[in-house]
Amino acid sequence: MDYFAENQTATAPELSRILHLTPANMRYHLANLRDQGEITVVDSLNVARKGRP
Repeated sequence: MDYFAENQTATAPELSRILHLTPANMRYHLANLRDQGEITVVDSLNVARKGRP
């Protein structure tokens, strides 16, 4: 949860690399956090991305 205090958004693959978990395992834990109301899922299409427009 400390990561979320410093970063408002993160992807499951990004968090899986940081926490050394598989992407599937990270999605499982994120789903639990979402179900408990600890995090909010944001549609990835609405998140600004780096790179070519």
